[in-house]
Amino acid sequence: MTVHFIGAGPGAADLITVRGREIIARCPVCLYAGSIVPRELLSYCPKGARIVDTAPLSLDEIEAEFAAAHAAGQDVARLHSGDLSIYSALAEQLRRLDWRNIPYTMTPGVPAFAAAAAALECELTVPEIAQSVVLTRVPGRASQMPDGEKLAMFAKTGATLVIHLAIHAVDIVARELTPFYGGDCPTAVVVQASSPTQRVIVGTLADIGAKVSEARIERTALILVGRALAAHDFRDSALYDAGYRRRFRGGVHESCRPVPSLSGQRGEAANEVTKKVPMTAWDSLTARRAGIPVFAPGHVWLAGAGPGDPGLLTLDALAGLAQADVVVHDALVDQRVLALAGPQARLEFAGKRGGKPSALQADISERLVALAHAGNRVLRLKGGDPCVFGRGGEEALMLARAGVPFRVIPGVTSGLAALAAAGIPATLRGINRAVIFTAGHGADEDFDWAPLARTGQPIVLYMVMHNLERIVAAIIRAGLAGDTPAAVIASATTPKQRILVSCLEKLPAAAREQKFEPPAIVVIGNVVKMRSELLGDVIATTEPEQCRAD
Repeated sequence: MTVHFIGAGPGAADLITVRGREIIARCPVCLYAGSIVPRELLSYCPKGARIVDTAPLSLDEIEAEFAAAHAAGQDVARLHSGDLSIYSALAEQLRRLDWRNIPYTMTPGVPAFAAAAAALECELTVPEIAQSVVLTRVPGRASQMPDGEKLAMFAKTGATLVIHLAIHAVDIVARELTPFYGGDCPTAVVVQASSPTQRVIVGTLADIGAKVSEARIERTALILVGRALAAHDFRDSALYDAGYRRRFRGGVHESCRPVPSLSGQRGEAANEVTKKVPMTAWDSLTARRAGIPVFAPGHVWLAGAGPGDPGLLTLDALAGLAQADVVVHDALVDQRVLALAGPQARLEFAGKRGGKPSALQADISERLVALAHAGNRVLRLKGGDPCVFGRGGEEALMLARAGVPFRVIPGVTSGLAALAAAGIPATLRGINRAVIFTAGHGADEDFDWAPLARTGQPIVLYMVMHNLERIVAAIIRAGLAGDTPAAVIASATTPKQRILVSCLEKLPAAAREQKFEPPAIVVIGNVVKMRSELLGDVIATTEPEQCRAD
């Protein structure tokens, strides 16, 4: 018997992951947070399943449900909204299960902030404007904020802020942030992101309070603040800059050139995987779900493929793969995901891997426009979430300027999925109330890490391995203690996943010695310590000793 914790996604029933849906379908007991988890997901429960709404239950009563299922030998699907790692009250449930020696698993979900970014059709990280995202909240009845975790502390970083559980205090939020961001700073409120009742209110710090009051918004809303929300005049990312051509690029990579049409080959690697993996996922989806989104000719879907495991693909992304005429994909999209494309689909590689020949961003964007204007259904498939360090905002802007209809489909972002896969909670009551996402690739040598280090909150670094030693040294100089727990999670959620746990000052040397390479996520902060408490003996029996530096 196992309790399966499942991130049910931000609101739309079709944003549950494939893995989450399949777990629900085989569990005879389902516990769900009825106040925020869509009831449509309950249709996946097997006939005769015991279905319990936990919204009115106390923790003791929820524990009693777990204990009863354990005594009966029945697996439990435990549904939480969004992603499990953020503001889910998951830790206390895991602690109760540990006390009772009841096994459990965790399946990540699409977080609400990713769905909110999709609703705004923007990228939260824009070159030279904002390269970090801070997830935080304000004090509430359920939990107070620890000392030092004030909005003003985070505002000093200039990062994009995503503020949860704060709509009741929107005027206070605006007042505290205005001295740092200015009254004209773009601000948005997304209500019930991705659900059929989604509402979006856009404004500035100066007027958002009045707009929210007029709209009578009281709950289930995110507040997003930052210049990235309405950025148009910004320098293109250096990652795809033409200036890199002589150093890293000899021209457009051969694998990004047009692929033969339907009668031709789809690529040797993709064909090999297709032969091994029967394409039954679409049949399963159409058999069990009504209202599948229709992919119209001449449209582009910018979709997140998740962190690697095909089971973490969303149902809408799967629908896109099944209907697309052309799939333009990044290097980090797993071949098993590409194998789910329909037989009519042509695969085009448009990925970027550091130090290797790659397509220019401008070429990729122009290719999307050209394919759409030719009447193709174009799926732009990106690893993780398209709007979290995915250039999704840049491509959406190009499509909008070219008059191409497009849709953004959020995905499970690699930063959260890697932590969940490693048994590291992104937030834990009593340890932190915010998470900082930032990128290591392209970080200037004079980048000021001090504001991030001073927050004392976990820092999750994307695209960092090539600059790990320099960035770690800079963070320590900025004031973060060298003995701060840290971890590297490479190839998260895939069969090649590797995990290294160390302290901050030892992490670069340990990663180099054990040959950790991209793709990898680095997390720095006290939440890393929870891995050993949550997994305990499992670590000792499944990880070689050299993968734990301490």
